[in-house]
Amino acid sequence: MKNVTLAITTAALLSAAGTANAGAKIKINDDATINLGFRLQTLLISRSGDGNTEDEFKVRRARFRLGSTITDKASIFLQTDVSGKSMNMIDAFITFKPSENFNIIVGENMVPASRQNLTSSAALMTMDRPGIAYKSLNWGGRALESFANTTIGDTKSGLGSKYAVRDGGATAFGKGNISNDTHYKYYLGLYNGADNAASDGYMYSGRFQVNFGDAESGYYNASTYLGKKKTYSLGVSYTAQADATTEVDTGNAVDYSLLTVDGFIEQPMGNGTFSAEAAYSKMELDGAGLLQTGGNGKNSEGDGFYAQAGFLVNDIQYWAGYEQWDSTDTANIGTFDSTRLGFTYFMKGQNLNLKAGIEKTNLDWNDKSDTSFVLGAYVNF
Repeated sequence: MKNVTLAITTAALLSAAGTANAGAKIKINDDATINLGFRLQTLLISRSGDGNTEDEFKVRRARFRLGSTITDKASIFLQTDVSGKSMNMIDAFITFKPSENFNIIVGENMVPASRQNLTSSAALMTMDRPGIAYKSLNWGGRALESFANTTIGDTKSGLGSKYAVRDGGATAFGKGNISNDTHYKYYLGLYNGADNAASDGYMYSGRFQVNFGDAESGYYNASTYLGKKKTYSLGVSYTAQADATTEVDTGNAVDYSLLTVDGFIEQPMGNGTFSAEAAYSKMELDGAGLLQTGGNGKNSEGDGFYAQAGFLVNDIQYWAGYEQWDSTDTANIGTFDSTRLGFTYFMKGQNLNLKAGIEKTNLDWNDKSDTSFVLGAYVNF
């Protein structure tokens, strides 16, 4: 059995090394296949602020992926991630496919809380996601800086699920065409939600997206398709959980909600391709102060937006981004803005690329600014 497993794994890795496709496919029979893949992102980060400079080599993502099509009506997906000295399962779900317009996904999976929550880490435009993408409950209801490598401490709500980033639950997902040039997809799901919530209840999340031109037909989107699509999209997501936590001073239960409205475009322009994305988000925690989770509701909740754009010429994409978040705290604790610039050199498309970027974050409540320079390498097969 060990020899059989080794032979299959070796064949898969050799196949992956010799193809540009993401992963290696092994055919079991006319209906069943197994797909093996890996993902690795390494960074060199240099941070400066308050007269101090910190340099760090970091493995941002290190993942093994296993997918299997059982029949044309069902498939499974497993994905691990290495963090420090431990390896954790971060995706584990079954997809039932009665029809193209109606799929049911059951298990540990990404919640459709926003476009960025549904953007593959293999297809990000900048070094990583905008910092306010982490306002979703499963991502901690917080904000990040240094290309999403450092939590801005005073923005923490302390929320999270036991799965961290993903959640256990069930999602209905479907897609279809309104016309030849107009396409839609929808998500509607029920999930475990906040760990140690104030009462026993589920979190629910829904999203609707429409594309004009080419479709973005998969469960996940990309921040750039490298000129392979001509599309405009509009999307709206809403996620909520009643009694997600408790306010310490009053003992009252606190409800969580996140509304996000977003847009995306990719079009040829001159000798290159223009890609851009923007979103507005509003997060509410009932105006609560100190939370049982250890975070602060007023510092974390509020509203904000991000915008990012890139221009691809040959194998280089130049990109820029800006985001801003305004908290509900009267002293502006949790209010910040970030600006980032950089470029990506695509050696083999999204499968192998190098990135360099600089980001500056301004924190309103203490007049502090942090600057980060990051070099990154990404491999995805």
